[in-house]
Amino acid sequence: MTKKIFEKILKENNITWNDLVTLTVVNPKYVKNIFNWSRQPKVLHFYGALGYHKNDNSVSLMSYDENIGKSYELYFSFEEIIGIKRGE
Repeated sequence: MTKKIFEKILKENNITWNDLVTLTVVNPKYVKNIFNWSRQPKVLHFYGALGYHKNDNSVSLMSYDENIGKSYELYFSFEEIIGIKRGE
């Protein structure tokens, strides 16, 4: 996805900074072959608060892991992102 397309999706869906969203990104550890022994999924989904302002060079997402009770700030390039939708 390009930055221009990302911003267009945000505008069409009325998504702004700090909205809860689900980002779908390409899994960098996925290996495409017949014998995918690692069983890594092609895409990953991350849920959290969007930390993106117009003209930022990357997209950040503040996510919370309930299993260990810790927050994480994740950063993604536009090329990694393949989808975004408003969270519930």
